[in-house]
Amino acid sequence: MSPAKSKPGKGGADLRLPYERLVDPGADWVLGSPARPAFDEITTLGPGGDYFFLPERENRYWLPVLVGLNQITVRDFAAGAQFDGLKDSDTLKEQWTNCTVFSDLDVDGPGATDPNFYCAPTVTKAFFVLLSQRSELRRVVASVTLGLPLDRESLPPSIPIPPPPLSK
Repeated sequence: MSPAKSKPGKGGADLRLPYERLVDPGADWVLGSPARPAFDEITTLGPGGDYFFLPERENRYWLPVLVGLNQITVRDFAAGAQFDGLKDSDTLKEQWTNCTVFSDLDVDGPGATDPNFYCAPTVTKAFFVLLSQRSELRRVVASVTLGLPLDRESLPPSIPIPPPPLSK
């Protein structure tokens, strides 16, 4: 089953969904809302952050999510192709690789070349900041659902704790 596709309106107008319609409402409780000040401060959590990330967990940064894609393959999404052709493409792709980790199953699995599939990356809050700020990213994302928080032992050794900050 593919995620719902956003369709252009009359005259080719792009009716991309706003951040609030794409993201699981639980994300605001855990991470804060883009409508609030300091949302782009990567280490600032929402009112439920301390409940979601239990105090004894070392990992308070990386979240597993399920992302429904729209008109982009998992492989291209993982590579940051949604930012191709932009004047700040290199900076955006660096931020993208710092805030997302995709498994081999996502990028090389049977759904990797389907333009309307799902993937399950591990992301930081910076992913949500980029999603709230960049229409190029919202254009290719049909939905984002939070998974349960992971212990440090569940993460690949290559994932830094804490992650690199989002550059401005």
